[in-house]
Amino acid sequence: MKLIKSAAIFLLGLVGEWFFSRYLSFHGLNPQVLLILTINVAAFNGAPEAMVFGFFWGLCWDALSLKLFGARALALTLIAYGLGLVRRQVDMVTPASQAIVAVLSTIAYRLILGLIYLVFSGQFLWLGGLIFLIEPLYNGVFCFVLAALRPSSYFSSSRSGSFLS
Repeated sequence: MKLIKSAAIFLLGLVGEWFFSRYLSFHGLNPQVLLILTINVAAFNGAPEAMVFGFFWGLCWDALSLKLFGARALALTLIAYGLGLVRRQVDMVTPASQAIVAVLSTIAYRLILGLIYLVFSGQFLWLGGLIFLIEPLYNGVFCFVLAALRPSSYFSSSRSGSFLS
């Protein structure tokens, strides 16, 4: 049953990323659905599972884009690994804490992507100052809403004993 839920979340993540980037993008500004879902997986299931989800989400998204193949896969995997390192020190279960993590992760994600592009194409991937400032806040709000609406049955949390469960 967990495999079916994981496959459904994987496919819904790809469809959500495609939908938001295609139909609800405003001057290149759209929530990074796959990044936010990677944060959610890391918060509730830990780094190894988030790294697998992030890697395959990034690979699928890179296959659909015309940019450097594997860049998003590497960036999402590194973000998931970093979240796994801080997961024990930071409470990432509440919507507010996930929103803060989403803001910081979006900044790190954009910097990692920019550095990957710098290494392989010779120029830093810069989308503009306005998007760099607004996108983390937009992702933070989107992550807060997603975490607040998240039923506890989406992922089986490895953190037990919470009084909110």
